[in-house]
Amino acid sequence: MTKVKVKPKKVQLERIAICEDCTWFITTIRRCRQCGCKVEDRAKMTDRGCPLYKWPGDI
Repeated sequence: MTKVKVKPKKVQLERIAICEDCTWFITTIRRCRQCGCKVEDRAKMTDRGCPLYKWPGDI
């Protein structure tokens, strides 16, 4: 079983803060209206970025 790589906690919190300020963020369910992701889960992933390119350094 391969271990999933995650971003450091500081980066995760920075990403989540960006999402919380975004107009696509659904506060009540903490999901992105653009891609449908659970924000906290996507913020952890090293191989996923913001589909709107709002996270610095992401593709």
